Amino acid sequence: MITAGIDAGSRAIKVALYDATQQSLLRFGMVDQGIEQEALADSLFERLLKEADLTREAVHRIVATGYGRQLIGFADATVTEITCHAAGVYWLMPE
Repeated sequence: MITAGIDAGSRAIKVALYDATQQSLLRFGMVDQGIEQEALADSLFERLLKEADLTREAVHRIVATGYGRQLIGFADATVTEITCHAAGVYWLMPE
């Protein structure tokens, strides 16, 4: 199952493609932040999909976080950075 994470931060936009079945990072990219956050995120997302030889249909879920997360309209969900940090810590150290 392929998932995508988009961090629309105040200084940069980062996109990661992750294969949950293989538990592996497929692609990661970053671009400088600009006025058109959604367009920048979409362009980076499409570039990474192409590099990974994937289509949008192959991506099960897209989650956006960061300062501009609400501007990423193609995301399935938005989550605060604090929630993402907490989930990451729990995943790494469930005890």
